[in-house]
Amino acid sequence: VDEKEMREIEEVIRREARMRDIEEAKREIRARENKRESQ
Repeated sequence: VDEKEMREIEEVIRREARMRDIEEAKREIRARENKRESQ
């Protein structure tokens, strides 16, 4: 695997990690809103 491929792979991994973080944040926000409504 050459230098260019390594950079592309790292970019893909970072993008997937960012998408997971966003999904996690959305769940967190929804959970907080649900908690507020139930009180």
